[in-house]
Amino acid sequence: MKTSLVLLFVLVFALPTNAQKAIDGKWESHFTSAQNEPIRIVFDLKTATDTVEGTVTSWRGSEQLHQVHIQNGKIHCNTVTVGIPYMVPFLYNRFGWRELAARVRNWGAPVNNITGTLNNENISFSQHDWQGRTTEFQARKVIR
Repeated sequence: MKTSLVLLFVLVFALPTNAQKAIDGKWESHFTSAQNEPIRIVFDLKTATDTVEGTVTSWRGSEQLHQVHIQNGKIHCNTVTVGIPYMVPFLYNRFGWRELAARVRNWGAPVNNITGTLNNENISFSQHDWQGRTTEFQARKVIR
């Protein structure tokens, strides 16, 4: 009985740790910009207990466009939530002068929330932007 109880506690505490460690590493997603150029987004994630830290970097070919630090990152079971400053238009590069002026005026103020669900070697992300639009995308784990 005592052995079964100890085994149960080990399993209960090991499951969240495995989900957290599975999300650690680099995750890559690909988009097309408004100018029909390929954009690569790299999420570099690291977990510590129930928090997520790291960076999000956007690339056009070999040119690094932006890199931002994740804010308010959290993980619960297989769901990760991260905040990224709005000023970086890494998920879409289709804004006009009015939107650009609003972004400059609100430099770094609001945070773009992105929620993802871990499923083996993929994370299914959902981004909610400042205009109320939702963008769904997948990121694959980079194994090198």
